[in-house]
Amino acid sequence: MGNHKIILNNGVFCGRCKSDFYLKKILRNAIVQDFKKLNEKELNRIVDFGCGSMPYASFLSFYCREYIGCDLLGTGAAMEFKPGGILPIADGSVDQVVSFQVLEHVHDVSWYLNEAKRILRPEGRILLSTHGTWPYHPHPEDYWRWTRSGIIRTVEGHGFEVENVASLVGPAAWTLMFQFGAITLLLSKFGILGRLMAAAMNVVVNFFLPFVDRITPVDLKKNNASVYVISAKKSHVRAL
Repeated sequence: MGNHKIILNNGVFCGRCKSDFYLKKILRNAIVQDFKKLNEKELNRIVDFGCGSMPYASFLSFYCREYIGCDLLGTGAAMEFKPGGILPIADGSVDQVVSFQVLEHVHDVSWYLNEAKRILRPEGRILLSTHGTWPYHPHPEDYWRWTRSGIIRTVEGHGFEVENVASLVGPAAWTLMFQFGAITLLLSKFGILGRLMAAAMNVVVNFFLPFVDRITPVDLKKNNASVYVISAKKSHVRAL
């Protein structure tokens, strides 16, 4: 669970040299923009549910007094839990739950969202991202993909009121990203020269991806994104 190592990474450790650089950049921007709506230290407690390596912790900790990473037993997270178990966190004691690239790896989505709702205070918020379109990437398993309408219905069906959905990387861009990601992955298997060629190719592709995304019709991108970022608040309405 948590912020998995995306399968298209080619092993060359520099930002633009990675095939998923563009996605990671705009995902971070979407998270930043969501939290910029809050006042400094407005939140007492944020829980990162399925935290992985917590790549956004340094930024998000600025907005709260306590930032808690939760993940599966054996991951070394500050708080660990069994799949399908109860988080060691009291009901209604959390202001914000964050969940980045986790939901597609969760076997029991209802359990996950119900636990998130349980620990949230009234009007508490959840910010989650998950895939619309992406290659299979087990971590330790990979179960789900969503349409925009599907992820809204899933979240609202578990007692949340969706406030905003951001659609990241439209079909023209993700098609290009996947195609060249496969090529660079192949190249990276051919020693240092292959890895250098893969890195150079990724730099070029990452330069063009924002332009490709920009010219994609808004409605096409909205409903055919690679990643959806959902901001929702705990609802008083009874879950389905």
